[in-house]
Amino acid sequence: MDVMNAKKTVFIIGATNRPEIIDSALLRPGRLDNWGFARRWEILVFVSIREDFGRSTFSDFFSSSLQVFVKDGDASGIQTHVHDFIMSISDEISFWNDVWRGNASLDSTFPSLHKLATNKNSKLADMVTTEGNWNFIFKRNLAGVEVNIFAAMLLVIGSDPPALDSLPETRRWSPHSSGVFTVKTLYSKLIAESGMDNFPHYFIWKRPVPSKIYFLLWCLMHDKLNTIDMLQIKGVDIYNSCVLCGDDVESQDHIFLHCEIAHSVWSLVLPSNCWSWVIPRNLKMLAYGWHHVHFSIAGKFLWDLIPAAVVHTIWTERNKRIFERNYTFKTDDDLGIEVKSLILSWASATGKRAHLNFASTVQNKWDALFV
Repeated sequence: MDVMNAKKTVFIIGATNRPEIIDSALLRPGRLDNWGFARRWEILVFVSIREDFGRSTFSDFFSSSLQVFVKDGDASGIQTHVHDFIMSISDEISFWNDVWRGNASLDSTFPSLHKLATNKNSKLADMVTTEGNWNFIFKRNLAGVEVNIFAAMLLVIGSDPPALDSLPETRRWSPHSSGVFTVKTLYSKLIAESGMDNFPHYFIWKRPVPSKIYFLLWCLMHDKLNTIDMLQIKGVDIYNSCVLCGDDVESQDHIFLHCEIAHSVWSLVLPSNCWSWVIPRNLKMLAYGWHHVHFSIAGKFLWDLIPAAVVHTIWTERNKRIFERNYTFKTDDDLGIEVKSLILSWASATGKRAHLNFASTVQNKWDALFV
């Protein structure tokens, strides 16, 4: 640039999505003097309008003071940095002096920008144009470091200003169109940002199952159940051995699938006529492969309740063997009967009674329910 001759009709325009790594020498006065935001807010556009290149020919686009208009655009790149609550604008909120976004006022967080502001007492409504864009006016063009500070401030306040309307000053929940906070929208947002891919919700959330039991299944799908191996990971010094079989260390997949007692319980509960059950590698594979296409209507309903009943029965038996003194261990057959009884009880409680005689069905006619 220093060796270029003056050209009245030549403008140098550059664009970047990484303004923080731009050489500060390019931002010195007389080089990239004017800058603004393109339609995608995070793409910083630098325009070189040196005096000897004919600044006056650009007067229709920029005033002598720097005015930056943040256009509407995609702000997905800073989704995790922008507050989920938005405010309604009124003439009572001070842009620089009030705590309206973040945990501190902007004048204390960004003092250098506050010092350069033309009006240090601007209201929030004054900083938004009628088109709904930010309108910043500083005393002079921003230097290189100040550009980075300005970009950091936009990460705090967001690319889109709060709505200009007549609603009272309050916080509104942006993920919901009505502005009202709901647990459903919060859960959807959390799942979208950091949830498990293809989470098997159909395997867990069953209306007949008590909430504490399907929460147990939810913990299993997230590997959050406090089996002995998980306690060891958390720093608990404890000997690890499966209390049910004593043949292996205790883990979620072992105690509910691969333990010989767990396998026996599954075999007693699953239909045995023309069926051969293959033990899945882990609980997630069990969840993704749990289907019912060849059963009766009642059989399909009961089939969905089997995993919750088995997991609850095995976990209860495991805890009693560990924590209750003089506890008489239940046999595999006893555990199987308990699982079947739970399933029929849950079905009856929701008006889906599938048996005529409870004892006879549990003992002798279980497979007939699925035909």
